[in-house]
Amino acid sequence: MLAKAIARHVRMSPRKVRLVVDQIRGMSVNEAYATLQFSKKAAAEPVGKTLRSAVANAQYKAQDRTRERTSTWTISTSSRLSWTKAPH
Repeated sequence: MLAKAIARHVRMSPRKVRLVVDQIRGMSVNEAYATLQFSKKAAAEPVGKTLRSAVANAQYKAQDRTRERTSTWTISTSSRLSWTKAPH
């Protein structure tokens, strides 16, 4: 079963987000929550929101299935920022 969450239009550089993501990559969900809660990086907030969304998506998908859930998950960051033009 694959459940994913994507955070779009995050106004932060991918390098800064990647620093936080690298800290929690490979951890269990509870360990990742604890690490993000006490992190002083500004990117911890959007990463935490995305993690909570991914967990909620996995729980929703698992309601109808009797298969065993896996505990592995991956995180990736995009190298592009989304900019919007200001109105004239």
